[in-house]
Amino acid sequence: MRISTGPIDLTEAVIETRRRVSGLAELEALVAMATIYPLTDVARARAHAEELAEGSLRHLLGNVTYSSDGRKVASSDGAVDHAEAAIQSDMSRTLQISTGIAVTGFIIPAHEVVTFEHRYNFGFLQRVCAESPLVPSGHEDLWARGLRHGLNGDFASAAAVLVPQIEQLIRGVLKRRGVHTLFVDAYGVESEKSLPSLLSMPETAQILGESLQFELQAMLVEQNGPNLRHNAAHGLLDDAQAWSASSVYVWWLCLKLVVVPLWNMTQPAKDEASDVGDSPATSGSGSDTPPGS
Repeated sequence: MRISTGPIDLTEAVIETRRRVSGLAELEALVAMATIYPLTDVARARAHAEELAEGSLRHLLGNVTYSSDGRKVASSDGAVDHAEAAIQSDMSRTLQISTGIAVTGFIIPAHEVVTFEHRYNFGFLQRVCAESPLVPSGHEDLWARGLRHGLNGDFASAAAVLVPQIEQLIRGVLKRRGVHTLFVDAYGVESEKSLPSLLSMPETAQILGESLQFELQAMLVEQNGPNLRHNAAHGLLDDAQAWSASSVYVWWLCLKLVVVPLWNMTQPAKDEASDVGDSPATSGSGSDTPPGS
């Protein structure tokens, strides 16, 4: 049975978003757009999922997730032992709902104002990516092209370019912090860990911050979510998903990864030893006030 609710009024959010990103310099405008919406408060999201599960029979009954082409991609048998998996699934599903709100009420309105006031040429974006502390050496051109596709409104091309690049960015961040990212088999053959393995490492949450780690995992590699990394890598990314709110949101996360750490690095009051973490470097919700707020 279909259950419908009333529309969500985002008028005030759109007005405030446009005000916050307007009238800024080129880089400041990008930073303001990248910090226009907060990342998930993981502790709060978990508490909400646990509250929903308490006294509910839904998790005892299990559930099944199907892809857009009808494949069964995830399932739960409802066993009590799988309660943690059910909570993680609920957290991911809640993020999908908030993603639509974030894109409609905040990211797209900010994008419209910033791209109307500025014309970001490729050379500028190349310099931004080259100076950003997180973009891997030798990948600046690809990141600049991916960001430019998104700024031009071509989010399908942006997803195709940037989603595969996120894995190497995270790998590079971990390696610079001395984290071992190689898998060695019984014969001594070394291979790099894939994105799901990298995101599941506790060091990733410590370095990138719990919020960003959770969102990247939920958006890119979780079967209960958009699973953009798998779909893009195996040709399963169709037109609908390539132009979906999920693609826009992941492009926005990529913009955050590039410009906010660069902005923090250039601020004289910023502590040189600060982590990437849940500071404004990735979440936009720390002690430093982002431009336009």
